[in-house]
Amino acid sequence: MKKKDVLKSIIVEFHSWDLPSVIDREIELPLNSSKIVSVVGSRRAGKTYLLFKTIETLLNRGVDKKRCLYLNFEDERLEMTQQDLDLILC
Repeated sequence: MKKKDVLKSIIVEFHSWDLPSVIDREIELPLNSSKIVSVVGSRRAGKTYLLFKTIETLLNRGVDKKRCLYLNFEDERLEMTQQDLDLILC
């Protein structure tokens, strides 16, 4: 299977599953920033669940889930190099 096809199937899979339950935290990502927001932290610190909470907030505000994207680059199906990252935009 081509890398682009694998990527498409992972995106379709994300759009079909329900987000996991998340616990509200004090921190929130800005949703109206015109700048790139980076989330950094140690392993198991809650970065992924912060992103899930942000996606949940967007969905509750009426954003179509197909306008959201979550990719786990540790997914073994993704054998991407730096040059392959442009495939995400296509």
